[in-house]
Amino acid sequence: IKPKRPPTDIDFDKKLLKTIKQVGEKVHKEGVRIDYTGGYIMALDDEKMIRRDIILTLSLAFFLVLTLFFLTFRRKETFFFVSAPLLMGLAWTVGIASLYPRHLNMVTFGFFPILIGLGVDYAIHIYNRYLEEKRKGKDTLSSLETTLSQTGEGIVTGALTTAVAFYALTFTEFRGLSELGFLSGTGILACLLSMLFILPAILSWQSRLRPSSPEKIRPLSSFGLEKASRILLKSPKATIVYPYSHDERSDHDIDK
Repeated sequence: IKPKRPPTDIDFDKKLLKTIKQVGEKVHKEGVRIDYTGGYIMALDDEKMIRRDIILTLSLAFFLVLTLFFLTFRRKETFFFVSAPLLMGLAWTVGIASLYPRHLNMVTFGFFPILIGLGVDYAIHIYNRYLEEKRKGKDTLSSLETTLSQTGEGIVTGALTTAVAFYALTFTEFRGLSELGFLSGTGILACLLSMLFILPAILSWQSRLRPSSPEKIRPLSSFGLEKASRILLKSPKATIVYPYSHDERSDHDIDK
């Protein structure tokens, strides 16, 4: 008996295993153990492993990104400011993946934690510029207009160039890499759109609920970079020469 569908069809694999188990229960005898193996079973095991790893890596990446965002801006509401549009962008990406390529593999799902890190950059730029305009005493609408018209232009340009670079992978012959390029580029654009539309709407809504004066807006945490920059600027020549003062060699023998 040979199955009609390939092991890559997970739905078919599940139905096949279910049918085989039903047949096995009918012919099962006491003292006899039935094990299942082969490409179809391995495909199901891989699918379970992928699901488990997706949940673990996405949860960890999302938690670390939100924590760093909170430590930078030191405002509790930033958890909502970032999580809502970021989750929206990821949801759009998964929705598109259900249409094409209609599945996630080991290569494509591994990019989602990276997509979280790339997508949150847009939130950082938008929110940082928004706070900067608010410190100048502008109202919420004016702050958002300035943010989107000035900072937004650079964000869109950066996102488009990044997406185009990923879309270039779609021309490769390796299917997994091609799908990775498509979903990566699409995910970048999805996160961009969610940050440009969802985040400003949230900021506008939040300002109506809890209006804050410019004096109450805390400055960003520099994590000691200000002190480090002063030290480096005192000796610019040494700063430039130091990276080239070491003799670093690479071993290109991949067999080692």
